[in-house]
Amino acid sequence: MENTDNTIYEMQEQLKQLRNKLQDQRIVNDRMFRNVYRQGLDKLRLKSYLLIIVAVFAMLGLPIFHTFGGVSYIVIAAFELMMLICIVAEIITMQHIPDPGKDLMTATRELTTYRKIYVNWIKFGLPVLVILLIWLCLDVYNNSDIESVKKTGFIVAVLSGATVGAISGLIARRKRINEAEDLLSQIEQLQQE
Repeated sequence: MENTDNTIYEMQEQLKQLRNKLQDQRIVNDRMFRNVYRQGLDKLRLKSYLLIIVAVFAMLGLPIFHTFGGVSYIVIAAFELMMLICIVAEIITMQHIPDPGKDLMTATRELTTYRKIYVNWIKFGLPVLVILLIWLCLDVYNNSDIESVKKTGFIVAVLSGATVGAISGLIARRKRINEAEDLLSQIEQLQQE
């Protein structure tokens, strides 16, 4: 009888130790999640800041189109306005990147809004860009001060750059949407545990 009591007591102690180990493991997993989660949010913020910096430099470089391509200041102003709208939109979108310390329900809501803005941005950005590029090409083409060969070369260069930029932008957009979805799935997994 005493042997059975000792065995039961040992089993209870082992069970307590196992529970403590599992609790420690959960704390470690929670810390690891928080670290990965924080890194993901920091990555989204960094990409937003880089996009804003690139847009500012693009705005500063747009007047060169007048010097080398004969683009009218009105078209340049329209491109500047579009870049300014993009910067403001990115700043607004950044507001939906949650702070790492926020509760998971709020973080989920904010990340979902962030993702939705990026998904829908193409509905505005791409048509406006196409319209501006057509306007730019017509402006250069109708400029009588520039030789025909230079017009064609400038238009080809602009359209080539716009194509490469659009493809790069679409790839970057897809990556950011995927990163937001990854963070949302991590939050969902943590909530299920």
